[in-house]
Amino acid sequence: MGLLSIIRKIKRKEKKRLAGASLFVLANKQDNQGALKPAEIAKVLKLETMHTHRLKKKNL
Repeated sequence: MGLLSIIRKIKRKEKKRLAGASLFVLANKQDNQGALKPAEIAKVLKLETMHTHRLKKKNL
């Protein structure tokens, strides 16, 4: 078994282990120049690709 297949196997196990886990993203300091907007943060984190989790966006 090569190194890449070992890494893939570990990633699959981690993905299964984290399925259903909660993820909280806090977009603090929105008033700072250069701060990413919540939609930009969601894009960078690829939140739309997380089909095993519910996604709820809330602006405070």
